[in-house]
Amino acid sequence: MLPLKSLLRAGLVAGLACLVSSAASALSIEALATPFTGSDTSVQVVLTEVGGDVRVDLSVEEGQGDLRGIFFHVADASLLAGLSASGESATGFGTGDVINLGFGNNLNGGGSPCLCDIGVALGTPGIGKDDLQTASFLISLEGGALSLAVFSEQWIGVRVTSVGDGERREGSSKLKARLSAVPEPSTALLVGIGLIGMTRMRRTSFAGG
Repeated sequence: MLPLKSLLRAGLVAGLACLVSSAASALSIEALATPFTGSDTSVQVVLTEVGGDVRVDLSVEEGQGDLRGIFFHVADASLLAGLSASGESATGFGTGDVINLGFGNNLNGGGSPCLCDIGVALGTPGIGKDDLQTASFLISLEGGALSLAVFSEQWIGVRVTSVGDGERREGSSKLKARLSAVPEPSTALLVGIGLIGMTRMRRTSFAGG
């Protein structure tokens, strides 16, 4: 059997590994977009860092609606030429003073957050071919990793059509929100890193003694 000290040390290391792994999970920022014009609805938007890209997830939270487009401001306009969107939900992409992606997919109107830096069309017009209550896609940066800091605390806009409940889907809406800030390193992560450092110092001390 292993000595008690070795068992305790192994348990401490395993526990710290789980703590740090949990605390260091993928970073996300989010916003709940609400109408600046049109029918009542709301859309939850979550951006997550995934392998050097940013994944965007949208879901209609109030009633029903067909997600048609999302528009972003970014903190660094010099990146625009290298950005692209990919994924089954993304059917169009534009950068630089974007407010209209065509076929009624626009954020015109009083209170609009656009002109915007990026516009991503979602699905197809109408609900005959698709009816996107949720949508996901990736935003990538050519030749580099894309950080959430580019979107942190920036305004976004969302276009939703066929808004309503049940068979009554005659409304439409244009929504906006400000994304949350990129979270600071969590207390759990900092404590875990500190404890690992202390453990290594004790090992060095024992070895030297």
